[in-house]
Amino acid sequence: MRRWLPVAAAVMVAAAVLPLLLLAGRSGAGTDETAPVPPPPGASVAGEPPTAAPERADLPLFSPAAGARTEIGGNHRCGRIRYVEGLAWTACTRVDESGLSFAVHLTNTGPEAVTVQAKVGWVRTRASHPCPGPWGTGVRVVVAPGQSLLSPPESCVQPLLPATAYQARAEVGTLDAVSLYREMSMTVHIQPDGRTAIWADEA
Repeated sequence: MRRWLPVAAAVMVAAAVLPLLLLAGRSGAGTDETAPVPPPPGASVAGEPPTAAPERADLPLFSPAAGARTEIGGNHRCGRIRYVEGLAWTACTRVDESGLSFAVHLTNTGPEAVTVQAKVGWVRTRASHPCPGPWGTGVRVVVAPGQSLLSPPESCVQPLLPATAYQARAEVGTLDAVSLYREMSMTVHIQPDGRTAIWADEA
């Protein structure tokens, strides 16, 4: 019976040492697969609130002058109303003897000021074109509660070409958005005489 005592003692020592060896091996450099992964930018850490997304400082800020008109007026049609952060917006086209004007109309329906990025362009026979100037490449727009803003229609004007169809194209999104929401105005068809305009709801 005594001859089994050394064997039993060796087994007990091995049972005690083996977990320590395994733990030491797992804690070696480059071998810990359970190491915490750094959170992505903007994520909350240990209960802290998410970090704010950086504002698009590269976009020019559109600040309308006091008393600037907020309605496009004249013979015009807009697209369906869309919403971003409580901001209602739509794309609008106006047509008169001097040509076609394209704009985006924004109305803040919420209790807080809303800042968005916006672009305006136009479509002629399914081909898209940006408006000239900052509105064509993108601007930051701050809309106060209950306030409406209209991009300057005179900043995006095209001549009437006979037998051609036109639409305004507006894009709006939050400052941190990678891609913007897009909306089109109703289509207007310039007739072969180059003067008469017929809207899609009149055809």
